[in-house]
Amino acid sequence: MAKPADNTYFIKQVRRNNRQLHKTNTLKGGVRKSNKAPYLVKGYRLFDKVLFDNRECFIFGRRAPAILI
Repeated sequence: MAKPADNTYFIKQVRRNNRQLHKTNTLKGGVRKSNKAPYLVKGYRLFDKVLFDNRECFIFGRRAPAILI
């Protein structure tokens, strides 16, 4: 006879493939520019667990740091 497990786990579904891979306009010669954000932005990557305002949060987006000229 099967017994119920003592542990319960909370799992949240997160997106994986909801993105545009290339920019819309192509360069001369048919070369497409990549539309991907860098893997690490300011030392963080997607789905990192961080402490923000004394709460555990997850990184769900990346923005490239601004370039100052």
